Amino acid sequence: MWGLKFLNGPLAGQIVPLKVGANRVGRAATSDLQLAVPGVSKEHVEIMVAADKILLNDLQSSNGTFLNGVRIKGALAKAGDKISIHNVLFEIVPYGGSRVLALPRAGAQVPVRAGGAMVPHPGGAQVPAMPGASAQNAFDAPMMNIMEQDGPPPPPPPKNIQGHVQSVIEKSQDFVENVALPGVYNLPKVFDFKQVILGFIGIYIVLVTLLSVIPMKQITSESIQNESLRRALTVARSLASANERIIRSNDLSSFSTDMVLREEGIEDVYIVSKDGLIVAPPERTGSAPRETGFVRKVRGQPKEFSDELVTGQIAAAVPVLVFDPELQQNTAKAHAIVIYNPGSLAFDDGRAFSLFVQMLFLAFIIGGILFFFLYKLIEHPFKLLNNELDLALREGRDQASIQFNLPVMQNLMTNVNSLLARAAAGSSPDMSVTGKGARDQEIFNLMQLIGYPCILIARDHQVVRLNNAFEGLTGITSEKVVGAKVSEIPDPAMQQNFTHLMNQAEMNMNKINSDNLELSGHLFTLSCQALASSGGDIEYYLITIMPAASAEGGAA
Repeated sequence: MWGLKFLNGPLAGQIVPLKVGANRVGRAATSDLQLAVPGVSKEHVEIMVAADKILLNDLQSSNGTFLNGVRIKGALAKAGDKISIHNVLFEIVPYGGSRVLALPRAGAQVPVRAGGAMVPHPGGAQVPAMPGASAQNAFDAPMMNIMEQDGPPPPPPPKNIQGHVQSVIEKSQDFVENVALPGVYNLPKVFDFKQVILGFIGIYIVLVTLLSVIPMKQITSESIQNESLRRALTVARSLASANERIIRSNDLSSFSTDMVLREEGIEDVYIVSKDGLIVAPPERTGSAPRETGFVRKVRGQPKEFSDELVTGQIAAAVPVLVFDPELQQNTAKAHAIVIYNPGSLAFDDGRAFSLFVQMLFLAFIIGGILFFFLYKLIEHPFKLLNNELDLALREGRDQASIQFNLPVMQNLMTNVNSLLARAAAGSSPDMSVTGKGARDQEIFNLMQLIGYPCILIARDHQVVRLNNAFEGLTGITSEKVVGAKVSEIPDPAMQQNFTHLMNQAEMNMNKINSDNLELSGHLFTLSCQALASSGGDIEYYLITIMPAASAEGGAA
């Protein structure tokens, strides 16, 4: 079962069930769904409901019927489609029959129609409309032909943390809408729109590049620090290994540091004894080292040790072990200490700035390419809209459409089509054509007024025109078949039916010939009428498509 869900007005969120068959919507008292709203015609639109299809037929309404922002005379609809009738907006939804339509006015009982009779709303007698109500507020108390369902009122929602979260979200949205966005909206008034978009992309590029350089610098500095500690220990091991024999023999006169000092970044090397004094090189024997804090940490330690000094240098110590007969274990007789300066490898501010500039340059190149595509994407729907409006005004069309999946753009197209329809309705009669062109235009207008899907075929079996309802029902567009022969229609069964009906109409021009055709699993009735020229010869064949049930009912 299907239903219409109100999307605006006081009944927003409520669902009206649709019965199988015809459902008429309008201002008249006989309508299945009565809307007492100015701008809604007495009989505005008919909604034909089948098992799995919905067919909309505009009943020559003054303000038109819009499906997803496009004005229609007849079209197929599906779940999720939006129907606009004047200022009333519906959505087609599946309906299980479990919800009850709750009218919003607490102090006034709104009459409800069931089967065409006025029935008082449950809980009170029928009450007339409040005096003095303006036409604009008529939708606040609509008279609706609704099949009410018995059922208890829904329980109040439980109070939980979701309510608090929702409140925070609403406050955040209110701040963004009323505080942050007004300033952003003013930017295109001061600067060119292209410059505004380019500025946003530029700010994004700079911030992302800057935020990526900061962690990169930290990671690189840590890697350099670890490598410096490892290198200092390696040099200290080499120093201890090269001088281990002379340290154990206490013959430090031949102590050599030349091979170590030649290494890049090595600033100082020496040997300290257990008491923390330098014992080698010989010229510094007995003096205290400058790195007293570090030496104090390694005295007596039998393990290798490295650390960063307050000056930014790296100190590494490797013990020279000898066996102590009293303790029956190896003890550190001395330590080979190396002072290493990682300055040549350090990731300083200069290197960080250089990396930032390089990344920023690459980011601007990529950002410029993205900006080009983004701006073209923003500009594209406006170009399409401009071209559509130009064609519609030059060709006298009452609607325009663009394929762009953006709800705001579709709402704009709804208003544009409404203006085009009003402009077409109020156009000057001086612009009308005469002769055969005027007659053809009358036929085209009749095809729109019929509402049902229909196609116009010339005497030579060439397709001349088809209305929007035909395109929506069959999926065959005007671009594919207009100007082509009937034999080129993509549906072979439709070709045979059309050819048969035209042959029948040629034998008897005064009779409406009918045939049946199955489309998408549903049976439809095809009706054909021959249209004669001023000379009495057949000029066109007009073929309409109606649901089989509707055609039988009309015949009865």
